[in-house]
Amino acid sequence: MDDRVRQEFLERTKNTENLGSTLGFEYVEAGPDSVVIDVPVTAKLHQPVGIVHGGVYAAIAEEVGAKGQNVCLARACR
Repeated sequence: MDDRVRQEFLERTKNTENLGSTLGFEYVEAGPDSVVIDVPVTAKLHQPVGIVHGGVYAAIAEEVGAKGQNVCLARACR
């Protein structure tokens, strides 16, 4: 994926209102082999006993998997 396509993708992720943005996911990199996000783990993502809620991990997997698919499709369509 060239840098222009990568930058367009990263810009699109900044302007979306979805579960990932609600949970604070921030995209660091998106390429043909990986998608990297930063997830600030705060108390609002914890279960009552103080550990990260399992649903957060499921949301991370769903989010990066879907975005990875979008990156691959964008690459194939160009």
